[in-house]
Amino acid sequence: MIVTGFGTMIEPLSNAAEKFPDQKFFIFDTEMDYSDGKNSNVISVQVLQNQGGFLAGALAALVTESKAELSNEDKKVGFVGAMESTAILDFLMGYIEGVNYVDPEIEVLYSFVGNHEDSALAKELGLSQYQQGADVIFAVGGNGLGVAEAATDANRYVIGVDFDYANRLESTNPESAKHVLTSVIKDYEGMVYPILVGINKGEVEWGSHSYISFEEGGVYLVKDKYTESIVKDEDWDKYSDIEEKLKSGEIKVSTAFGASTEEIEAVKNSAKPE
Repeated sequence: MIVTGFGTMIEPLSNAAEKFPDQKFFIFDTEMDYSDGKNSNVISVQVLQNQGGFLAGALAALVTESKAELSNEDKKVGFVGAMESTAILDFLMGYIEGVNYVDPEIEVLYSFVGNHEDSALAKELGLSQYQQGADVIFAVGGNGLGVAEAATDANRYVIGVDFDYANRLESTNPESAKHVLTSVIKDYEGMVYPILVGINKGEVEWGSHSYISFEEGGVYLVKDKYTESIVKDEDWDKYSDIEEKLKSGEIKVSTAFGASTEEIEAVKNSAKPE
């Protein structure tokens, strides 16, 4: 079996799967196309990252309306994505809906760097959003630490993704770590290992895709000493209630995967209050 990951591998994996029909492939953190019997020798898995985006948006909204030390009076939060890809739009849609769930009068500023490498531009876009009144920005992409630098310079908050920003910054730049509200983490072990076990036991269905939800531990928000120092107790209570409603299925979150351009645009348009 050959294991690979991420959306950039969809096309090459499809080509390889067609060329080598007797070979088994497993791809994580993206979804393959199984229509018309395609990729019948492939299995794919994703976490519901849009749910992580939703929780990030809800927490950002609670903090922007709180008396947190670095919050301002403006009802604005931000989002800086590396690229306008389906995966990052999935985070954005969840984020906007999370903000709107708490208060639809909060505006969500969003922009895209265009790549995963340019940290300087990510910082510039972050600074622009902070200057426009955002006090929390969700940074999604490989250049997100550039937004963390902007948060430090602007004396505001940042939400990281994929790894614990505060933990990464603590040893090299402890002042920046204090500006990290939380980070949205995909549990790659939880995503990959159970599938490998299932393959070993012969229990998986080849040519199929599966999702791991927030309830199943697929995605979570870091809660550390920095988070606890920023978020007020009453806001934690509200946030915990939102988590429970998401786990129970009472809250449904839109996804960019399989969505039409019109559906994605409708959620993006809701980022700006009427």
